[in-house]
Amino acid sequence: MKAILRREMILKRGRQSPALIAEKSERAVKLLVKLPEWKAAKTVMLYAATKSEVQTRAAIDAGLAQGKRVCMPSAGSDEKEMDAFEIKEWDDLKPRGRGYLEPVRQKTSMVEPAKIGLIVVPGVAFDQKGNRLGRGAHYYDDFLRRSRAPAVALAFEMQVVKEVPVEAHDVAVCKIVTEKRVIECR
Repeated sequence: MKAILRREMILKRGRQSPALIAEKSERAVKLLVKLPEWKAAKTVMLYAATKSEVQTRAAIDAGLAQGKRVCMPSAGSDEKEMDAFEIKEWDDLKPRGRGYLEPVRQKTSMVEPAKIGLIVVPGVAFDQKGNRLGRGAHYYDDFLRRSRAPAVALAFEMQVVKEVPVEAHDVAVCKIVTEKRVIECR
């Protein structure tokens, strides 16, 4: 069930033009940086988006410009765990492993999950209860269990579905921010 939904949503998301992705991303990021959780967080964790995801560059730049400590995820050396590393500029990121931009560990420092004030998570599909369908590796679920920070999803409105299949290891988000609205999940 998860694999079918994941495949369908990735294809649907990927059919959008780069211009439409940029337009929707700009609107979603504007809503994100207005959230009370964003404003209150001294340290935010974001991710470098793939071409078909909500683009996060403007949020990363906003966090840095606002003097926030910005960290980004990096898969562990055994590729089974994810850690967060503080970045100071976009050049602190390089493609790694599966082609995702990740912090260059030699140029950045690790941030303990408990020190993060807000975690912005990617996903393939979400429901209004905050259930999240990720890429299938469970990196974020494991990381969210190690952190006390609220988790907020960035997604296109088309990624919000009636129901996401849930398993025991899945961790829900508290809000979903799309180009149209902020969904309060809990």
